[in-house]
Amino acid sequence: MFGDKITLLDAGVITLFSMVVVFLSLLVISYLIDLMRVIFNKKDNKAVENKTIQQSPQPVVNAVVEEDDTELVAVITAAIAAMTGTNTSGLVVRNIKRLPDLDTTWSKTGKIELMR
Repeated sequence: MFGDKITLLDAGVITLFSMVVVFLSLLVISYLIDLMRVIFNKKDNKAVENKTIQQSPQPVVNAVVEEDDTELVAVITAAIAAMTGTNTSGLVVRNIKRLPDLDTTWSKTGKIELMR
């Protein structure tokens, strides 16, 4: 099959065989990692269950902190006035809603680096 000259068909067979070998070896590595995860997590889960049973539940206290938002409103009003190029006397901030922080740490770091 493989003589002094390698034909296009021979090169295709070699390429296909090499791809199959790489795919199978990656599949075996994946299964080994899954097997190790199952083996090592069984012992850890038992230890975690014992710890959670032994701990007594602590009462959760929800404290509502009232903040003075006048400074925040003034800053937001000034920022809007600066962006629009108008005077702050004509602007009224009626409602401020905090949005949940959905950014990942990577995106926060990227935004901070872009601002520098």
